[in-house]
Amino acid sequence: MRRNDWLLAGATVLTALGLMLAFFLYPQPTGQWVTVAVEGRIFAQYPLAQDATYRIETAQGYNLLQIENRQVKIVQADCPDGSCTHQQPLGENRGGSIVCLPHHLVVTLDTQEEGGIDALVQ
Repeated sequence: MRRNDWLLAGATVLTALGLMLAFFLYPQPTGQWVTVAVEGRIFAQYPLAQDATYRIETAQGYNLLQIENRQVKIVQADCPDGSCTHQQPLGENRGGSIVCLPHHLVVTLDTQEEGGIDALVQ
């Protein structure tokens, strides 16, 4: 191989490594949203990528919803048992829902992407 061939091969490898590094360091947002439903109706939607704390006021009481590091959880509630504050946080790799029965509140994750796998049952 000639000198120019080696330079071209080296430039190609460096470009590929740079693109892979950029892909892993700066992942594209997945377009996930936190959906809060009260009594079966959508009450609010918040982006999962934006860290914030929201106070959800209903006729039955309030819940503090915290979104942090692409995970969502209820950190405080004035319901009698407070079981919603002890549920596992939802995130990109952990689906499901957070439910507060006394306040008729359900928190879920929704995605704007289509064509993916909805669920896997074993």
